[in-house]
Amino acid sequence: MRREYAKAAGWTALIALASAGVTYAVRGIADLWLWLPLGLGVALAAVWAAALGREAFQVVSSRRARQGGQSLVYAAAVLTIVLVLQSLAVNSSVSVDLTKDKAFTLSEQTVKTVKGLTQKVEFLAFYGASAPGRPAFEDLLKRVRALNPARVGYDFVDPVRKPLEAQEYGVREQGTTVVVCGDRKETLTGSQEEDLLNALLKVSAGQTENVYFLAGHQEADLGDSSAQGLSGLKTALESDSFQASTLNLATAPGGVVPEDAAVVVLAGPRTDLMEPELKALTDFLGRGGRIFVALDPRAEVPRLRAWLAKAGIVFDNDIVIDMNPFSQLFGASPVAPIVNSFDGTNPATKDLSQQHGQALFPQTSGFSEGTLPPQAAYTELARTLPTAFGWTGKGDRAPTHPGPRDKRGPVAVMVSLQAPVKDFGGAPNAPADENARLVAMGSSVPLQNRAVGAFNNQDLIVNSLRWLSDQDKRIALAPKPVDNQPLYLNQARARLIHWSVVLLALGALAAGVAVSLARRRSA
Repeated sequence: MRREYAKAAGWTALIALASAGVTYAVRGIADLWLWLPLGLGVALAAVWAAALGREAFQVVSSRRARQGGQSLVYAAAVLTIVLVLQSLAVNSSVSVDLTKDKAFTLSEQTVKTVKGLTQKVEFLAFYGASAPGRPAFEDLLKRVRALNPARVGYDFVDPVRKPLEAQEYGVREQGTTVVVCGDRKETLTGSQEEDLLNALLKVSAGQTENVYFLAGHQEADLGDSSAQGLSGLKTALESDSFQASTLNLATAPGGVVPEDAAVVVLAGPRTDLMEPELKALTDFLGRGGRIFVALDPRAEVPRLRAWLAKAGIVFDNDIVIDMNPFSQLFGASPVAPIVNSFDGTNPATKDLSQQHGQALFPQTSGFSEGTLPPQAAYTELARTLPTAFGWTGKGDRAPTHPGPRDKRGPVAVMVSLQAPVKDFGGAPNAPADENARLVAMGSSVPLQNRAVGAFNNQDLIVNSLRWLSDQDKRIALAPKPVDNQPLYLNQARARLIHWSVVLLALGALAAGVAVSLARRRSA
């Protein structure tokens, strides 16, 4: 009986030692879960050797044991390599993101923001040791801190064990993070990169820029959450240290643009502006103001069109159509062209140009360069594919080919203008070297909820507002949410995969039968 117990101890020792090696290879942590099976294995091995004595020595020194020892050496070598690689993976900050959507690569905007910090930012994450989402969020914070260790720090606080600290920061539930920068604080409850970036921008920004959306001409509304509303854009701007509000020049004090305005946005006016309103916009440019105009095709606003043409921006009286199958591939229609050609010199579109971004411009018109003021710089920010054309015909049925009077692609659907303030009258207190800036878009749909999230539309709009408000250093592409993308196979490819699996299975079965028959014959 003692002999049987000894053998059982020997087998148990092998299992315990093997589990200790696998545990460390997987977890990379030398804690109780490693030392317990390792100590048990060593103890049971000693019991086995002491109980069997000479027989144990013969087992260990036999030819079979030597052969097994060689295998054990090879296995130990492989295990050592695995442990070394595991140690490097755990202790090294170097990583390679092989995911399709670069889910574990920080966006350019996050990188720029973190590296550009001038003050220390501390993330206080109120998560318990076993709180859901903590490992992923801690990994995100590690990657953020690695960008600028001198300016970024983080600490995890268990709100159950330290309730007074949680109460001090107004934290009521786990999964809440407080971002502190100087005397500014921001609370976030999400754990995605986008949530972290939004909070970081709010606490690190020196000031909030005011963006006024013109009202009173049936423009899209900031508070409207329908498909035609601007609530999504408003949320994006306020997450980016902009303050978005409406401005009705007819009721504004003095009928002028407020002094604190960084940018004035005209989001698809359907009725024309009055002359006093246009004069107020001219005076705003004359003191170095910035204006973003999104005008829908064939909108009946002759005074506004004439005012823009005087500055050198001519809205064409057309609708851009693109029958290219590339657009159809992404679900766009002929009157919603895909735009993937961006100017590489203007800061607003430079990143989109370098990273081959795309935007969707539903129901858009094109632009032509008019007579520019002296020293003005006119730039075509976004252009369609060469297959597009500007249809100047009438009716609801768009043609598939351009007519003799239609503009051929690529068609400019977004332009910018920068000119000295003196070209717009020049306010008495405006610096002589100050520039006014204008950005014009041939459609207001990209600003609306139904399209602002398509492709890089939001990047294009927000970065244009950053450029208009002199925030060039913050221009970058924002992080994108990672979506599950199922693989769809057409019928032919599905049949190919099906029969490939069947043939592989039949081949394996045939090989097994052949080997079995060969062994019987040789026997």
